[in-house]
Amino acid sequence: MERAGLVSPRTRRAFREHLVGWPLRAIQDLFENEGIQLGQGSPAVTGQRRSLVERYYATVDWTAPQEVRRVLRTYEHILADADLPAPTYGELKRYLEWDGYTMDATGRLRSPPAGSVDELPLGGLDDPVAIYEHIDRIGRVMDTDPAQGISGAPSSDRGHHQTRPQAAGRGLRRACRRSGVSQGGPEGAWVAS
Repeated sequence: MERAGLVSPRTRRAFREHLVGWPLRAIQDLFENEGIQLGQGSPAVTGQRRSLVERYYATVDWTAPQEVRRVLRTYEHILADADLPAPTYGELKRYLEWDGYTMDATGRLRSPPAGSVDELPLGGLDDPVAIYEHIDRIGRVMDTDPAQGISGAPSSDRGHHQTRPQAAGRGLRRACRRSGVSQGGPEGAWVAS
């Protein structure tokens, strides 16, 4: 039986079926440009194009956010195709929305939210306001400077001083572990354990 993972089998099949109309070389380029390797075939699928897509799918760990992100980038390219008929675009986008993904104004697919910030277990933090400031800062810079969004504010040269966001992050991780929430969702999203 096929595991659902971060992208449902229904969504994967819909994109696979759309790719049946693409040239084989274009399908190869689509996946290889995102670093997705070609794997073994699936005897349950017939047809050159379906089999080719399934061979790429076979190498993806559908529970690993980094690997799924590469597949989502292939889906972004498919959805950005100027020749894609509007009804097909709408159908494929709807499948992704059912999986919790949204598309921003630039055409990038965004991971489903793990819940609102209000649901984070902030009781164990020394300064809960600091985490809100940190989350706001991350949101502002993620599209323009992801490294800055991930790294947080720099610490001092001696390494013994932590800035307020770093300390808040440490406290949040501690509070989350106590309440069964981890940062293991797509793109590091917070999810219930």
